Amino acid sequence: MAEPAALEPLNPGVETFAALRILPGDRGRAYGARWAGPQWAEQLFRQAKALGLVAASKGPGEEYALLDVLDADGDIVQDYGIPTAAAFRWWYRKLGLRVTSEDGQPAVSSG
Repeated sequence: MAEPAALEPLNPGVETFAALRILPGDRGRAYGARWAGPQWAEQLFRQAKALGLVAASKGPGEEYALLDVLDADGDIVQDYGIPTAAAFRWWYRKLGLRVTSEDGQPAVSSG
């Protein structure tokens, strides 16, 4: 079995995270975090790394989901892979992820 690729250090400008999943039929679903903050984001990333819940990004469709690192302006400054459904559920709970768009269209709010 090949050794996993080493992770680059987390961008020092991290503010929060977002996620992207590629669904069957080449559809995409984007998720945004409800909140984070630099210190909390760094701590969460260290936990995920220690638990194997984040990996070097292989690109869309090559892992269960992509984890985008966002800066204070909301710009994507880095990305990582989320390797499994179980790892995605962990990120989903920890970040309070919610669907923000599907196939490039804004998510419809039910409330």
